[in-house]
Formats: sequence, structure tokens, C-alpha cells
Amino acid sequence: MKELPPPYEGGGTEWPWVLARTKPPTSEPAAVSRELLRCFQYDASYHRGGGVWVPSFAALLRRDPAFFRRLPVPPAERLPGASIVWWQRDTAWSGVHDSFVAELGALASIDVVVPGAAPVEFMQQHKFMLIVDDAPCMDYVPDEFWIALSFGLVPVVLGAPNIEEFAPAENSIVNAAKFASARALWEHLQALAGDPARFSDYLSYKHDRSLLRPAFVRMLSEYCEPEALLCNLLVSHQQRKPLEPDLSCLIPACE
Repeated sequence: MKELPPPYEGGGTEWPWVLARTKPPTSEPAAVSRELLRCFQYDASYHRGGGVWVPSFAALLRRDPAFFRRLPVPPAERLPGASIVWWQRDTAWSGVHDSFVAELGALASIDVVVPGAAPVEFMQQHKFMLIVDDAPCMDYVPDEFWIALSFGLVPVVLGAPNIEEFAPAENSIVNAAKFASARALWEHLQALAGDPARFSDYLSYKHDRSLLRPAFVRMLSEYCEPEALLCNLLVSHQQRKPLEPDLSCLIPACE
């Protein structure tokens, strides 16, 4: 705590302090420390209510400004059945959903790849991309979600309780937390894969932009670079209460 600012007293003369973080509290335990948070007034993070929203797609847009406008249509040829690819950033991954993932892996054949180790063409041969967060935090959406949308895969997400708020269209993602078990999820994926018309509906927004959810379009169109938001906040700085810990993501969204 020696290098941190003194606790904010709200007198109006202090410089505001911003806590910038990209990981959920389960990855950064200090983020739920009241002693730490009482030094800051703004939160620049994935959390939309913190003052400066830094969504995971911000980095993707920096690398490729046309990332969402392009949304390429995947090739017609895919692997048979309910083919699943899991883009696993950490090969030693473990989290609150271990048992669920293990059960699903026992039922399905899942191709596990790490970033940069598989070409886009290989990824696009699959129908589904498994996205598992060890921290089911509100608003926390990892890069893999947006990459799945870009590659033309249906995201199968076990993570943020409000993940459907980020879906591009109705019936465009599969919220795994809604299923009572991994077996129930697997049966659902098999049913989708076995019905070409029904599966194609999950990707129809790529052909018909009118199917995009207004909230999704608004989220992208109103997105502002975090640096610009931060500047606006500092210019119009008013007294704010110190930050409070967000404990919502310490409660598993799915067992």
C-alpha cells in the first residue's frame, strides 16, 4: 500500500484515482479488497458500471478496426456431428467449472487448441466453440467469444450470468449455464448439429443484418475508446464515493 494514494475523503481537492484492471476478481484477489478500493473513485475494467468500460473486444478493434463490420461467413463444409473446438489459453486450466467440463469431455470429442497454434480454416471446420470462464463475473466476456462470432462458430458459453446481453442476435449463442448438466447440454448441441436448418438459424445474422439485436448494434456503435472516456471523466470530475468490491463473480453461475 506504500505506493497507493491516500484514501479518498471526498473533499473535492484531490486528484481522482482510477483502478485499471482487465481480469476478474478471482484472478486479481486485491480487486475485492476494501482497503485497496477505497483509494479509487473510478474503475476502468470489463464492468460496465465502473465508469470506464474496457470491453475485451477493444483490443480486437485496435488490431483490426473492421473486425465487427466484416463478420465473415464461414465455409459450408464442416466436421460431422456436434464438432466442438475449445480455444484454451491456459493449458493448465482449472476453475469452478472443472466437473462440468470433464463431464462434457467424456461425452463429446473436443479439439483443444491454444491461440496461434491452429489456422482459422481449422477452427471454422467446427460448429461450436466452447468458452469457459473460471470466473463467472457479470459483464466479463473473454476474447474467445468475439473470435467465435468472427469465425462463424456458435459460442457455447459457461461464464458471465448476463452473457446473453452480448449476443448479436436471438438464438446466436448457447448459454451452457441454462442446462442442468453437461449431458443435457451435449444432447442439445447434438440436436442442433443434426438439424441443418436449425443450426443455420444461429448464424443467420451474418447474412441478414436486420436480425442483429438493437442492443448489440447500439453497444458497438456507442463504443468509445477507454482513453477518451477516461479523459471525459477527469475533465468533468465530481465527487464520487470510493469503489465498492464486486463480489457477484465469486459465486459460481453453474455447478
